[in-house]
Amino acid sequence: MKPISAGSNLYDILGVRASATSEELKCAYRKLALIHHPDRNANSADSTVRFTVILNAYRVLSDTQTRQEYDAMARSPESRMPTFRSYSPVGQTATRTEALHHLNFILWDIEDFIRAKHNPDQSTTDKPIGDYLLMMLSFIDRWVLEKAGFPDYFHQARKITPAAGNVPTLHAGTIRPGSVHRPYANLEDYFYAIRMRSDKLISAAKLVDLLAQVPGKSVRLIDCILEAHNYCAHYLGGLRGIVSGRIDDITPFHHSNECYDE
Repeated sequence: MKPISAGSNLYDILGVRASATSEELKCAYRKLALIHHPDRNANSADSTVRFTVILNAYRVLSDTQTRQEYDAMARSPESRMPTFRSYSPVGQTATRTEALHHLNFILWDIEDFIRAKHNPDQSTTDKPIGDYLLMMLSFIDRWVLEKAGFPDYFHQARKITPAAGNVPTLHAGTIRPGSVHRPYANLEDYFYAIRMRSDKLISAAKLVDLLAQVPGKSVRLIDCILEAHNYCAHYLGGLRGIVSGRIDDITPFHHSNECYDE
């Protein structure tokens, strides 16, 4: 069985074709689990991160609805989600890269969506497109960057305490602060601030950092990264469906852990 690739999509991670049947997915997952399960590898950090990535891929692709949502985003002509690529060497550096590229790839797709200049005020039956993009960026901000120690220091530097749970919203393409002050004039500014901090995380994080428990929560940083990937894939696929006219609205994303709903 080939090791998973730093340029992998979820099908690559399991080593199957995009047309794989449910039985083929299950067989591939079981073979990988026999190799990479932490219990078979002295619970090493490398095997723990690698198996977490494999398990997430299987959970997404083995469920009909989440697989359809993932395919809607990953197979879009506008998507930069990777196709089948050469496989990377096995080792801690490769495993770290495999995990962190989940964040990298989703940010590329968000950036491409923003650069396409879709009207952020275009409405679905629920909310404007721009608000969905802000939901995704805010989730990455709160559940990945802040938890990894790369928060937005704007509030701290100005001794501002933002209201808990609030998310900035858009109006005519401009972020309106409401009760949460943001130093960003528009969605693009907020995205690039997120991108800069994400690049720092991707450059600096070690395997042991990915396995760190989020204080007061039952999730680890690697779980937050994969949740952000799945969350954004769900809404990006929905937004592309709305822009293309295939669908009228986006169903809510169901988190894997109730802590993400807080």
